[in-house]
Amino acid sequence: MKYTFSIIILFQGILMFAQNCTTADASIWQNTWSSCTPSTNPNSAHGSGHWILYDLGENARLGKTQIWNTNEASKLDEGFKEVYVDYSTNGTTWTRLGEYVFEQGTGVATYGGFEGPNFQGKEVRYVLITAKSNYGNASCYGLCEVKFNAIPKQIQPKSGVALKVKILLQGTFQSGLMGNELRTNQLLSYQEPYSAMGLYKANSVGGENAESIALGQSGQNAIVDWVFLELRHQYNSKRILATRSALVQRDGDVVDTDGSSPVFFEGINEGDYYVAVRHRNHLGVMTSAPIRLE
Repeated sequence: MKYTFSIIILFQGILMFAQNCTTADASIWQNTWSSCTPSTNPNSAHGSGHWILYDLGENARLGKTQIWNTNEASKLDEGFKEVYVDYSTNGTTWTRLGEYVFEQGTGVATYGGFEGPNFQGKEVRYVLITAKSNYGNASCYGLCEVKFNAIPKQIQPKSGVALKVKILLQGTFQSGLMGNELRTNQLLSYQEPYSAMGLYKANSVGGENAESIALGQSGQNAIVDWVFLELRHQYNSKRILATRSALVQRDGDVVDTDGSSPVFFEGINEGDYYVAVRHRNHLGVMTSAPIRLE
């Protein structure tokens, strides 16, 4: 039995692709890939067993991945546990990315998967995931979805500045981290809320959208909410030069829509700026002095 998934790659910025679940936003998967009969592995080094092969259609430089293990409550023991991850550009010669332990599914509706292996820009067409074990010595093996982060083949450097800032929202802060109930209760929108609410003065088009991988993160990097950022003139803090929405993690890091990168202000020159952070349910704050952005 051969399990191959073909994916069409579109290079339009940073994209997430490659899924075998029917609904991208579902959280308890009914169409999990499942293998109950061992078959010959495409990589002869692994012999016969349970594996899944992704064909991306053409070579692509890959980055981070997000993985959803089997999450149907009665089949959690079938989820992949110890795995090999190999990659190839021709489907014949394989390179080992590494050996990993996949997290077990939770069986709850708020399951957001977990961050998988990072290909760190390697050129890839085929990705082979081979199970060494599952979570219950079950005869069948299952895996729901894998999303790959494709880096465009040709990318023009953007001019602008990157902002690293940290904030804490008091009402949700406890035990060193902020709560992420909006995300776990599926109340956190993929689109920033401030444009629709007509809040604050927007010096940009707004409309930022969070990537799927961002809202799927858990732990201290789980997303708490959207915040609104302002860059203000170094000699006149009342003069707003640029604005945009961004995401805040449980540990307070404010990040871009991918859920991990510093917030990027495109078209803004390197220099000194007052930085203000605003939120629809909290008082805004601003740096006491201009800070250097590059």
